[in-house]
Amino acid sequence: MVNVQTDGELVHEIGTELPGYEASGNTSIGDIQKVVLEAGESAEVTTKVLNVKEISYADPTLSENVSDSVDLELELSPPPGMVQESLPPQYLYDQRTKAVTARISISAPEDAEAGTYNFELLASGDNTEGDITEAMPVEVRAGG
Repeated sequence: MVNVQTDGELVHEIGTELPGYEASGNTSIGDIQKVVLEAGESAEVTTKVLNVKEISYADPTLSENVSDSVDLELELSPPPGMVQESLPPQYLYDQRTKAVTARISISAPEDAEAGTYNFELLASGDNTEGDITEAMPVEVRAGG
């Protein structure tokens, strides 16, 4: 690993010479499209998270005590070094990871309450940056 301290202009020049290198190094999450499900259905969405050390998600069904709600599971590649078992869990990497693929499985049980659930995917690059979030709206329609 090489650490380079320089001004923004030189970093840009270096960035254009090294394929796949993002000069800013900012943590970012790719766009996530709204998911529409009928009760009893499931779906999967995939997004990229760049320059990340910690990933989690906000689950409104936990705070709003929605009994029959949407289930969400997060699978990350490469896998994190540690998973903090909380609700929802936090996925921790040993070091800042350049690119993580997040596969999000979403399912609505047969008796799910119809409505829109506003999940959020959260990512943090290190302790000096604030968390960034990407909305993950999930609309559940009554089963037919």
